[in-house]
Amino acid sequence: MIRSIIAASWDVMRCVLAPNEQRRHAEIIRVHLKSTSSLVRAITANTISLTPGTVIVSIDTETADMEIHVLGKTDSAEFQNAIHAHEDRVASFIVEKKK
Repeated sequence: MIRSIIAASWDVMRCVLAPNEQRRHAEIIRVHLKSTSSLVRAITANTISLTPGTVIVSIDTETADMEIHVLGKTDSAEFQNAIHAHEDRVASFIVEKKK
């Protein structure tokens, strides 16, 4: 998590100091969360929004779909896989803390 925050901070700084078409590109990517736990969903959304260049636009609590505004050209499938991996880490942490 810390590594991704540092990398994203660097990317946002480059976007501000040396903007170009690829860096200024912004899009909204929809990700379907796998967890049924509202706690896991909330922590996942909060930690994603800590990353510079990303903002949670909306979360549909019934379908578990999350729309994320992303700064910079991003491969949608790769981004979704990264979010799912992060969600899995959050879920495993929550399960371990309950034991």
